Amino acid sequence: MSSAPLNDPLNRSPSDGGGVPRRPLVWLAVAVAGFAVSVWLNRAPSPVLPVPAERPAVASAPIVPVETLARTVEFDAVFARALWRRPQPDDVIKNAERRDWSDAEGVTRWDWFLEVQPGPALQAWLDTNPFSLHKSAAPQPAIPPAEAPRPEWFPKEGAAFEVFVSSNTSFLMLRDPATQKVYLSDSGGGLAKPVSR
Repeated sequence: MSSAPLNDPLNRSPSDGGGVPRRPLVWLAVAVAGFAVSVWLNRAPSPVLPVPAERPAVASAPIVPVETLARTVEFDAVFARALWRRPQPDDVIKNAERRDWSDAEGVTRWDWFLEVQPGPALQAWLDTNPFSLHKSAAPQPAIPPAEAPRPEWFPKEGAAFEVFVSSNTSFLMLRDPATQKVYLSDSGGGLAKPVSR
């Protein structure tokens, strides 16, 4: 059995006929692997997207929410929402109007107006001052200004009436002393807006 000398520089194997060198193949494999690692490590970085330049602020008008107006003239419904009671058969509602302004978040403000010839029960109830109104002591009582125009049928002056107002002047009652007919109105803001956190 012949074997290749131990110090054979090509390290030929006796089993392959002594003609195929193994050591150069190993070095070739190491060189290819090293080249692949080198290429992988030195590959081009991912492209960096440019940071957009800040746009200059454009002056614009403030965004005003769009309000819609819902108007109700159904006498019994306005009476019930305004006075928190149902009209009795002897209460004669001459005019009634409720207006609700709303935006995307709900009602922003409201007002209502009533002209009523009260029956005995309503008259007795109004005499108990359920809305904590104060009688105007002025000789020519003025009607406080309204946030929105009042209906045409609502009195513009208080000279012919007893004038009662709330402490914030939003609730108004005008009573004709001769006929006991009353004109009532109130107004206010909508519900509080939700707080964002």
